[in-house]
Amino acid sequence: MSLITLFYRSIYTITGYKSSGRKGAQTKDEEVLVMEKVSGQKRKSRLRGWVFWPPFLVLLMVLILGFVSQDAFLKVVNGVKDWIWGNFKWLFSGYGLAAVGVCFYACFSKFGNTVIGGKDAKPILGKFNWFAISLCTTIAAGLMFWAAAEPLYLMSDPSPFFDIEPNSPQAAVFAMAQMYLHWGITPYAIYALAATVFAFTYYNMKKPFSLGACISPLLGERATKGRLADIIDALCIFILCAGMSGSLSTGAFSVAGGISNITGIPTNGIMLIIVMAAIILVYTISASSGIMKGIKWLSSFNVYIFSFLILFIFLFGPTKFILNFGVESVGELMDSFFMRNLFTDSMNLGNSSWSSLGNMKVGYWASYLAWAPVTALFLGKLARGYKIRDCIIINLFVPTVFSMIWVSIFGGTAIHMHMQESLIPLLETSGAESIVYKLFEVLPLRQLCIPIFVLATFISFVTAADSNTNAIASVCTSGMSEEEMEAPAGLKILWGMIIGVMAAVMAVFTGVGGAKTLASIGGFPSMFLQIASCAALIKIMRHPEKYDKCRQDTGNGKEDTGEGKHVQDTDCGR
Repeated sequence: MSLITLFYRSIYTITGYKSSGRKGAQTKDEEVLVMEKVSGQKRKSRLRGWVFWPPFLVLLMVLILGFVSQDAFLKVVNGVKDWIWGNFKWLFSGYGLAAVGVCFYACFSKFGNTVIGGKDAKPILGKFNWFAISLCTTIAAGLMFWAAAEPLYLMSDPSPFFDIEPNSPQAAVFAMAQMYLHWGITPYAIYALAATVFAFTYYNMKKPFSLGACISPLLGERATKGRLADIIDALCIFILCAGMSGSLSTGAFSVAGGISNITGIPTNGIMLIIVMAAIILVYTISASSGIMKGIKWLSSFNVYIFSFLILFIFLFGPTKFILNFGVESVGELMDSFFMRNLFTDSMNLGNSSWSSLGNMKVGYWASYLAWAPVTALFLGKLARGYKIRDCIIINLFVPTVFSMIWVSIFGGTAIHMHMQESLIPLLETSGAESIVYKLFEVLPLRQLCIPIFVLATFISFVTAADSNTNAIASVCTSGMSEEEMEAPAGLKILWGMIIGVMAAVMAVFTGVGGAKTLASIGGFPSMFLQIASCAALIKIMRHPEKYDKCRQDTGNGKEDTGEGKHVQDTDCGR
């Protein structure tokens, strides 16, 4: 038996798929069948070989390169990043603002009344659990790392374009307003738009569980069948894995920083590897228990922890300053919202580092875009039984409010401390992960709050990994019905291990900067898919009755109750 055959069979053993041993059976990877029981009946599910193997093998090569030659690895990723940022800042900036506008229109137009899955569809989750999962699977983990540290970078090195003296009161307001932009409505609009498009095309247009479904209104059946669909799905899986590995390595720094603060053990490569191994272990347990148990429980529990931390710092921190400074900074953002969204530093007044405002924003947008396509599959599937308006409110407006409150409290407290005694030396010597723990050191109950914060950070990354690897595994599996929420556990665990090992490599060998760079690179090809998805949603909203196979719009902005013009429902089952 050759090594290739052994490797091939071992993958199918791990993932739970079996190769058909019949003579004359299909030899294509996508025709490998496994019989699974669903609701007491057997159904055929297929491992989509053209979707699974290309990103899997490319990621293995990336891992090997990272182990063998770190210098070559960094040279490649930095070269790609510089080319993207040098040529496409304008497109990243423009799409982010466009996503906000399209989401607002979809929410408040009569299209917002459309029920995802039809009027008889039953919700999978309650709204609180849905919100908790949405929050914890998008930007919550990154927000916990950067909410306290990023304002210091922005204060100490604002773009010369704005003619603001570094570390001045004006720089403080400028930094907080920019934080609201980086972690507020625009990022969540990127996620919400992608989730809304997929939810409608999957449940109402009855398209397959594929990323190509999002652009099927533009390309028709070609987007969901054949090699084009496989290419789209495989590319997006690779993109998300790159983005997740970068984000998870950032989380490893945050958790390791907390452990270092508690125990006094310095953060090093061994600690980072142990942290990543723990994340993979807990994620594996969560993945095995399923969405309705693992992710649902962890996300809801984490929201309660978030709420405790917010209330604690608000009550025992500089409360008056947080309120006044937060309101003032919101006003600053409202006054310059469009300019900040579209700012690209075209005069090259900044530098090429992450502290350059134009680069920082584009880096974030790219990172969000890397997560958006596959995350949309997961969040969109949870939207069944709710209106389009509910989908946007839960995935855009409510998380934005939560995020801005978090930034106001953690970022505002950090700025308040920095204005009294510079935190830049600590930032330079101990890293960004040390700032948030410095906040707790000057507050009461430090011994209690720091472990709680570390736990919340840990859970955030576990839920993010669990939900997105579930989506990845589902994309690799054909034949899943809308009633099935779970991809094969073995396949989820396999992808989780790959992403975890990549994250460990990034954390140990490249640091936070390298992690963010890898995450941002993945967003470049994803951006074009998201632009097409945005165009598809606009096309759907122009004539929703043409695409909705479950319920036709009545033409009066109300749900179809049998009054007015009515087109008979088509079969909404799968």
